[in-house]
Amino acid sequence: KPCVLIDVQKQADANIVEVCRQVRERVFGTELQQQQIAQGLHKAPLSKEAESDRLVRQTEIRQREAMKDFLAFEMRAQGIEPVLLLDQSRFVRDAVDEVLANAWQGGLLAVIVLYLFLRSYFTTLVLALSIPASLIATFAPMFMGGIDLNIMSLGGLALGVGMLLDNSIVVLESITKLRESGVDRTTAVIEGTRRMASAVFASTLTQVAVFFPIVFVEGIAGQLFSDLALTVVYAQLISIPVALFLVPMLAARGANMRDANQPAEEQIAIHNPLLRGISAGITAIARLLIGAARLVGKSVHLVLQPLANGFLRVYGLDRKSTRLNSSH
Repeated sequence: KPCVLIDVQKQADANIVEVCRQVRERVFGTELQQQQIAQGLHKAPLSKEAESDRLVRQTEIRQREAMKDFLAFEMRAQGIEPVLLLDQSRFVRDAVDEVLANAWQGGLLAVIVLYLFLRSYFTTLVLALSIPASLIATFAPMFMGGIDLNIMSLGGLALGVGMLLDNSIVVLESITKLRESGVDRTTAVIEGTRRMASAVFASTLTQVAVFFPIVFVEGIAGQLFSDLALTVVYAQLISIPVALFLVPMLAARGANMRDANQPAEEQIAIHNPLLRGISAGITAIARLLIGAARLVGKSVHLVLQPLANGFLRVYGLDRKSTRLNSSH
């Protein structure tokens, strides 16, 4: 059959997902219009009120005209069937959905790992609340900087999920240590936050110094990774007030923290058999890795020590040669 191919190109600064959505709705109609046409509402007779009231009649006529206000309806009336061959926004939407799934899955895994090591519901809850708080606050500088929610910016958010917890963990652990030493809650929150403030600033600025220079990269690489770098930088900077204000506030409101009078065995006890098994497995793996590292270190020492001694003897740098030369 004869056909006509129409290719719609977007402008360089246009959003491909938004352009494709508008084209689909203009050609094939919105979902509401498609449902109304499928139900035959555009052919339904006017109501009784429309027969007596002119304003109601005009309103219902405009509503029926709006149901048919898309190109496919007019084309089908003329025997032309429009067919969508390619929609590039589907690939973009699938990629964005995958990045979003990876982001929340990574955050969930981070919270689970935190609970396995901290073994406190309240502490884990405080750190878990710091993740969405930081991410939501990051949208403000992204909007002011003109950064859209694309694959790279969402990738920066997913990358920053793990980094966002670093500052909060440091501050909360400092507060917890003071509480364990017998300090009251208010003093522990103020003093623990004050002690870690400089460390939080230093750690965050170090990470910002790593990602921010990517913004100045020219060419295609700069266009690709500038959104990712700026998003990570914004998320890291937002994590500072979250760690220094939100986390201490939540820690001051909660009472479910380790107490100095509580025995150490009860502080680290896990009553859930599944979690106890997972924790034991993680501990065994950590001990195995530490033992392997020590074994590798000793092996390297045994191998390199004769070589180093031989090198020193050849060049006369060992202790015996030094003593002989000094005596002569």
